[in-house]
Amino acid sequence: MSSASHRAPCCSGDGEAYPLYRFVRGGFRLAATAFYGSIVCDQDAASLPPVGEPVLLCFNHPNSLTDPIVLMGACSRMIRFIAKDTLWKVPIVGWLVRCAAAVPVQKKEEHSGDIDNGQTQQGVLDAWSQGHIVAVSPEGGSLMRTMFKKPFKKGYLYWSVDSVFQHWEDEAYKVHIVPSGIVFLHAFSWRSEVMVRFGTPFPVDRSLLQQHGATQEMTNFDPSDERRRAVAQSVVNELVSRVEVAMDGLAMNIPPPRLPGVPEEVEGDWAAVQSGIVAARVLCPNAAEKVSLSKWVDLIKYFAKELQKAENETLDDNLQDYYQDLKHHGLSDARMHAVADGGRPSTCLLLCRLTLQALKSFLLFACALPGVVWWFPLWLLCRFTESIFVRKGRLVCDGVVIRRGSNFDLIASTKMMIGFFYFLVASTAAVVLTFRWVPSLVGVIGWKGDAVGCVAGLLVACFLFPCLILLSMRLCESGMAAVLAALELKGLISINDEDLQELEATRSELHSRLSPLMTDSVQALVRSETRLDRAPWWSIWKRQKSDWHECFLPEDLTWSGLVEDGNRARCCGVAAPLIQHGACKADHKS
Repeated sequence: MSSASHRAPCCSGDGEAYPLYRFVRGGFRLAATAFYGSIVCDQDAASLPPVGEPVLLCFNHPNSLTDPIVLMGACSRMIRFIAKDTLWKVPIVGWLVRCAAAVPVQKKEEHSGDIDNGQTQQGVLDAWSQGHIVAVSPEGGSLMRTMFKKPFKKGYLYWSVDSVFQHWEDEAYKVHIVPSGIVFLHAFSWRSEVMVRFGTPFPVDRSLLQQHGATQEMTNFDPSDERRRAVAQSVVNELVSRVEVAMDGLAMNIPPPRLPGVPEEVEGDWAAVQSGIVAARVLCPNAAEKVSLSKWVDLIKYFAKELQKAENETLDDNLQDYYQDLKHHGLSDARMHAVADGGRPSTCLLLCRLTLQALKSFLLFACALPGVVWWFPLWLLCRFTESIFVRKGRLVCDGVVIRRGSNFDLIASTKMMIGFFYFLVASTAAVVLTFRWVPSLVGVIGWKGDAVGCVAGLLVACFLFPCLILLSMRLCESGMAAVLAALELKGLISINDEDLQELEATRSELHSRLSPLMTDSVQALVRSETRLDRAPWWSIWKRQKSDWHECFLPEDLTWSGLVEDGNRARCCGVAAPLIQHGACKADHKS
């Protein structure tokens, strides 16, 4: 492919893009904000090196094109991603990656014969010379999994060494390597949570190269020269180790189980993540109210790794059994915690609360109805598309399941693209209808009527229509939460005293057995206060949740079969949801 077809939009020399990039970034931010409940930046992107400083941003890659969309929205500086060159041939996607100033790279699995990425290397070196951020995934391609795909690729780190050799005379020149991590609580579920973390930068500069034996004379050597290559290899080996350690602390990195099956070797241990969530709920039942998203992710990761150990195998099985019992009775751990603290309310009081939740959901759905008319077809279309991906995601070879979600990383970006085109058509229809009806309604004709219609159409397309849709979705989300709370109250009414007491005793025992895992460092993490802990938990566009894993629908990291139904030894069928959505904060406290 010619260099002209990959040419990025004009970028200023200080590392920032001109309006075309900002336009695409604004669209990505809008799409990500509408799709996910919130995108939390654990560490302020302002801590990145200032504008004009060349940066290599390393990120994990679990969710295909959604990962760049989320990162672009979280960072105020321009990010130029290294993307496979075949994307430039895809309609619309090609225009977007070109406008996003991406740098093309050839991949062996998509090209026959020898691969020549000399153009890619030169594009990256030129970007750093202009003070840009270049982003790359050390894992290579996207794949939804619980762990990193190792060994990390090293080519991009060799480029950073070549860049320093290229600017040897400038002692202050350095390429800042910034590790980052993206964590999706539900990668493709609407109104779920996303966390982005930027790690502490570390530089690749002349002094680092000199520590490994580099000299000024080597700047005249060809990069393939044996002596220069040895220096570069020594530097890169140190850098890749630092990148691995840094990213492990930023993202969710859960290794496969001790005795992995074929799918676990590729996708990791989703069952351990599930157990980590249950354990974190038992020890922190009011997590969404008292623990920030960053701490919640760290708790899940810690408990998941602890429960993978051989000495905790029985505890892991007991947690799974407890979850299955809760699911059978239609209860959540937060509800059991409330019952254990305050006792079981009377049946009459529970019926009153159930009735109030049902009325609340009816009123919320009724208020949302005008907007639902516009976006409900989109919801059906996205659900149908997701079902197609789920059906095709399970790969079986000779009767053996080798993958459970081979294409699940494409679901979120596909939904976003469908939503983009749907709202583009819907907004256009709203503008046309407004342009035709408003002049006649206000009694203005001629060019004045056309002007009034144009202004009204723009107002509808840019403000009224988006606000109506978002507010309607927000009301439906709260209405669904009220429905699920009512169903949970129904479960509490239906369960007999003996079963309820057994669940209470089981939870109390699990809490006692899990408490030793709360080491001093973990307790210090929970007690610490960060910027995220002081952030507001609720806004008009964001519902306060009783569980960080709540989303619009009752689904969780089970993700349609990624976790076996129950313990690891059970069959690989489609799993039931781990989350039994709890009631709202007020109902849990009542």
